[in-house]
Amino acid sequence: MLRIRPIGSGEHEALFEVAQRYWAEIMPHAPVVQNPEMRPAYFAHEFQFDRPGSYLWWAIADDARVGFANVELSQDWTDQSWAYVKDLYIEPTWRHRGYGQALVRALMDWLAGQGVYRVDLYVRSDSPTALAFWEAAGFELASYRMRKYL
Repeated sequence: MLRIRPIGSGEHEALFEVAQRYWAEIMPHAPVVQNPEMRPAYFAHEFQFDRPGSYLWWAIADDARVGFANVELSQDWTDQSWAYVKDLYIEPTWRHRGYGQALVRALMDWLAGQGVYRVDLYVRSDSPTALAFWEAAGFELASYRMRKYL
């Protein structure tokens, strides 16, 4: 059984430790992973505890933190609420037990209770496992995002 619990402002350090493992896994060559001095500023930018509409959740199973989620709520041009899942992570030792899908279900239940009508997220094109995970959770490919570095 998995439950979600808001990450408190006093839990910065615990989340920072987990976030560093998450970054190393999803973007091992990124400057923030390669240069430890950049990590605190990047963390403060990506995980805003006091920003309205920003929600940080622990995934709790067997009284252990097995992962986290970082979700933002926004309003669209018609004033309807929608959500953006910025980050969702399950620690490697807890994977393949259904906790990732359970975390998604718990978040979707909470978001539905908030009146959210749409949930967006980005999946990297070089991550077929992540794409399959989100499709299994009922998400559909809605667009392609392209980028060019100069």
